[in-house]
Amino acid sequence: MIGKTEARRRGSTLLAAIAVVGVFGAMAAWFAGDITEAYEACAQADTLARRLGHAPTLAHALYWTANVCVLTRDVDGALAKSNEVFDLTRSVKHAPAEACAQSFKGWALVQRGEIDEGLRLLETGLAAWRAQQHEILTPHWLCLYAEGLLAAGRSSEASAAVAEALALVERNDEKAFAPIVMLAQSEVLLVRGDASGAEQLLVSAVEVAARAGCRSPELRAATRLALLRAERGERDQAYEILAPVVASMTPSTRTRDLDEADALLKALRRT
Repeated sequence: MIGKTEARRRGSTLLAAIAVVGVFGAMAAWFAGDITEAYEACAQADTLARRLGHAPTLAHALYWTANVCVLTRDVDGALAKSNEVFDLTRSVKHAPAEACAQSFKGWALVQRGEIDEGLRLLETGLAAWRAQQHEILTPHWLCLYAEGLLAAGRSSEASAAVAEALALVERNDEKAFAPIVMLAQSEVLLVRGDASGAEQLLVSAVEVAARAGCRSPELRAATRLALLRAERGERDQAYEILAPVVASMTPSTRTRDLDEADALLKALRRT
């Protein structure tokens, strides 16, 4: 038999593992289009981490929750969770959490129009993530960085960041991130005046996301593609692209992506 101290240690280790697995599950739920499940998994991981009183586990839960906020384009949530990470890591060193929080806060600031400071944090966070010899999830970080670069009018650097992200997706077989990278690449092409190339990429992004069952990226790509078609006067085609994707989404918490898709569908119905 084991003693009480060892039992408590093993119990704490199990709870920490459950918390860590939970936040990975939250990201998987977002990809699958179940936003409610994603946020519930984050909340459960946060509760377990706080129950443990284990700062590294809490830092892990917080920065992955911030990531889900970024994925759902929840600017206030990403900013709040990133700031919680910074508060926590003043007393407990956690390099991955700090690197991620810098990137996520940088993204949020760019969304708020604080482009210079946001881009500085995006660059710092990406460099810190690279310094830890990580490649997994780097395509996601690079796409956030590219978004900041585009906001700053630095399209050539944004193109290079997206090209690196695409190469990493292919090398590490991170298929779930492929449509997200393609979306980022299409935005670069649009800024540089290549609407035809952007449209082809968006068509591919919708197809890739649909095959992988990645509903949230599929919705985002379909909305962008439908908007391009609508702007070109092809409103019926735009509706046919977007309507079935919206209908396939799991009823869940509202997100900017779903609100924008619904608004576009309503506009298309009026014609």
